Amino acid sequence: MERRIPRRSFVIGLGTGAAAASLLLATRESALGPSPVPIRVSTPARSAGDACCSDYADYDGWLVTRDDKRRLAPDRVRYDDGWHAAERHGDATLRWTRGSATLTVVNPRTAATLHLDYNALAGVFGDVPQVVTLSAGDHVLSSFPAGAAGRRVLDIPLGTGVLGDRDRAVIRIDVDRTFVPANAIEGASDTRELGIQVYGVRIEAH
Repeated sequence: MERRIPRRSFVIGLGTGAAAASLLLATRESALGPSPVPIRVSTPARSAGDACCSDYADYDGWLVTRDDKRRLAPDRVRYDDGWHAAERHGDATLRWTRGSATLTVVNPRTAATLHLDYNALAGVFGDVPQVVTLSAGDHVLSSFPAGAAGRRVLDIPLGTGVLGDRDRAVIRIDVDRTFVPANAIEGASDTRELGIQVYGVRIEAH
C-alpha cells in the first residue's frame, strides 16, 4: 500500500515594502498534492529589520516560518526529463521511467528521508535484476538491485546538505537496463523503452 501522510499547514507569509502581508493556506490530502494558492489579506507589513523576522525564511518567494518551510518542503515534486506520460492502474497513478529520469524537489536543507514508491518488473530480467541508482549531483543517494516483484516503498536517508544549497534539487533515477514489452513479453504490443514504474516520490524532513 502507498503510505500517505495527511497534512494541513497554515503559513503566514510577510510581504516586503508597504504592501500587505500574505496568508498562504496549504491543505495537503497527500504528499503529492497540488501547489498552495496564495490569498492576500490586509495586515501591517514588517521590515527585514524586525526582530521577529529572524524566525522566518524564504519559501518559493514567500516569507514563512522556518518550521513551516520544513513541513511544506516535501509537498513539491516536479517530474522533468526521461518520463513517459502518467497512466492509471486501478486507483493508482504511475509513471514509467526510461533509462534515466530526473525530477525536481524542494530542498528541505535539513536531514530528511526520501520515500520512493516504485515497482520493477523483475521477471523480465530473469536471474539478474535491474540495478536502480538514485543520485543528486555527484552524490549517490542509493543503488540497489530491484529483484523483488510487486510495488514497494524504499526509504533513503538524506544527510543535511546532501541535496546542495539551492532551494530546489534535481534527483536522477537511473536503471542499468531497460526493456521493450513487445520484445520481452509474449503478446505485448508496447514498443516503449521502459525502466521502472514510479508511483510517487516524497521527501520527509526531520
